[in-house]
Amino acid sequence: MYRTATSIVKEISAYLNACQSAAKDDSVFEQFKSSSDYRYVLEHVTEDQGREYLEFLKQHKPSYLKEPVFTNFKGNDSLGSPIKYDYENGISVSPTTLRYMKVLSDLEKYFDLEKVDNFAEIGGGYGGQSFITSCLYSFKRYDIYDLEEVCPLINKYVRKMEVPNVKAVYIDENSSNLPTYDFVMSNYAFSELVEDEQDMYLEKVIFPSKMGYLTCNYIYTEMQKDNYVMGYAKEDLVRIMKNQGFQVEIFEEVPNTHKNNYILIYKR
Repeated sequence: MYRTATSIVKEISAYLNACQSAAKDDSVFEQFKSSSDYRYVLEHVTEDQGREYLEFLKQHKPSYLKEPVFTNFKGNDSLGSPIKYDYENGISVSPTTLRYMKVLSDLEKYFDLEKVDNFAEIGGGYGGQSFITSCLYSFKRYDIYDLEEVCPLINKYVRKMEVPNVKAVYIDENSSNLPTYDFVMSNYAFSELVEDEQDMYLEKVIFPSKMGYLTCNYIYTEMQKDNYVMGYAKEDLVRIMKNQGFQVEIFEEVPNTHKNNYILIYKR
């Protein structure tokens, strides 16, 4: 169903209100992952997509599904009452947790995470990827950049999950003296920003870093006909990154969650 830019703005507003309420009210926090307002942006991975992630992990990273590793990963479902599904062999887990596991398997495939001390994530949701990463790796710093309304929820979540050295930070075009990161990642969020916002993150976070991983989507491409302003096209983003001296590779998103999605990795 086609949604107008106006309807999207209303849905995002409801999402931000849900984040603020969960950060302030423990009773809301206990259920936030199953809130319909929250699930517009996060926790909307479907049961079938979760099954695809599970099949991918069985084929490419079976160690993640063995104990005690899998139980540790499933700890991500212990807060916020996410919607979980019963998959084969008694596996009960949220599809969002399976997505985070799949992303970590990609990071291990393309990078030596043992050498990464400082992470940055652009658009961290509630901090789930930082928790999943912490199950296998330690880090000195993991900064999550997100909207001002979202950061308190992330900080509350990672504190309750006892994820060390993680904090959520809001920045704007006037922010300065940011840390330099070994690794920058984004699960879809960077690609959903408008060009001016992307430029800010490129200049302040991505360009100074050593390497990174961006899953990019274009689910709002149809909004162009409603004068909805989007970020850089794939070809422009690749050109910009190469002009900064990065080696860039493009991979298909597997499993694919929307047409035209892709994964961009970059290294110095």
